[in-house]
Amino acid sequence: MEAPHPAGLYCVPIHFQRTEDMGYEAELPCPMAISDEQLLNFDKERLAHWDEGRAEHTLTGEHGPIYRNHLEIAHWIDSWVENMERNDVGRHNPEQMGFVKGVREIAANLRQGDLVPNGILLQDS
Repeated sequence: MEAPHPAGLYCVPIHFQRTEDMGYEAELPCPMAISDEQLLNFDKERLAHWDEGRAEHTLTGEHGPIYRNHLEIAHWIDSWVENMERNDVGRHNPEQMGFVKGVREIAANLRQGDLVPNGILLQDS
């Protein structure tokens, strides 16, 4: 779970440390804090079912922290894929291109709120 930063930003855990009981604890410094505005700054035309009202409702609702985390993950996925493409990794490999397409599809589902509790992909059929 993320911790709110005093400035209203949310922190991304960036360092995990093993505890005496063999668990892990995360330090939550805020050098990578991302605002809601930054999390929602992406090309919405690439999404099949984007609904601005639903996104705002989800961010401010019961599952807001989970949705915010999903937006952070999608943000990270985009950065990772862009870095791969910038380094020309797999551009000419059909299998790699399919992988990138699949990963981008996951990011789209995360951004659309499809995977929050009771989201469209988690509802019973």
